[in-house]
Amino acid sequence: MDAAKKTVDSLPDLEDQLRQSNTSESLRGTVLSFVAKDKFEIAIRELRYYEQFKSDIRIYQERTARYYDHCEELILAIQTKKNVPNLGAFPMAKRQEIFEKIQLHFDELQGILRRIEQVENDIKVRDARSTIWVIQATILSMVAVGLWAITVETFRSMGLSFTVFFDDMGGVLFKLLGM
Repeated sequence: MDAAKKTVDSLPDLEDQLRQSNTSESLRGTVLSFVAKDKFEIAIRELRYYEQFKSDIRIYQERTARYYDHCEELILAIQTKKNVPNLGAFPMAKRQEIFEKIQLHFDELQGILRRIEQVENDIKVRDARSTIWVIQATILSMVAVGLWAITVETFRSMGLSFTVFFDDMGGVLFKLLGM
């Protein structure tokens, strides 16, 4: 019962949850750590700075713009719920409901940030694949040109030899047959 009272009386410890999730120094880790430390304005500023940093990649901007907007909405929702005036005066059931909503918003924020990272990874993979295709096409073109050059040179240099060889063989064959 004491553990249940502690959970209801204090705000959810988002920092502990963040430590358990082992996020690296990525956008997700940075934003979630600022949210967990109640530095909401800094979290939003970092989020928008990162979005602007990646804005020169058109496909990235198209696929992630709504995610960034939703992240900002979630951060503001967490801030609003954490800063409810006279939270201690609310009935225990209402406080528990608010704490659960904060946790739900934090988990959703974490999921949306993962989606942004997934979009980044998808774009990197697509870029790597296109680079590989260009390299393969270049190599195949070089091989084709090389084979063509070898074939042309072979027929050019061996062409006279073939005619001399066939003339000599024809002469030998005609002598043997007595013609």
